[in-house]
Amino acid sequence: MAHEEHRQTVSISPLLKRLAYPLAAEIQVQASEVASAFALIFEDRLNVVQTTALLTLLHSTRKDKDPAVIALCSQRMRDAASQIEKASLRKVIRRRELALGQYRGGLVWNPSILISSFALTRQSVIL
Repeated sequence: MAHEEHRQTVSISPLLKRLAYPLAAEIQVQASEVASAFALIFEDRLNVVQTTALLTLLHSTRKDKDPAVIALCSQRMRDAASQIEKASLRKVIRRRELALGQYRGGLVWNPSILISSFALTRQSVIL
């Protein structure tokens, strides 16, 4: 049986309450708080119900349109993204000659796919 890593979920209930009732909240929600909660999604530490509530409340309060929230959340997304070793990617592209204007997607060089793709494109132009 494969070992699955189980991460402990974090509750963001206080933040959700402040988002849901902004007039009753003593402390207004800051963009950094939203970004921190948003980052928990990428760390798989926020349960489905709270993820749904967070996204719904961000939309209903229009915080999803706030430039500061967008900037900080996008930075958290970039931080959570897998980093690609650029030198290795360039080496594969150079070896497969994918930078020569014949790139059709993916890193697999298969002439038969290119020929059939060209034929389909050509037929649709002729029709």
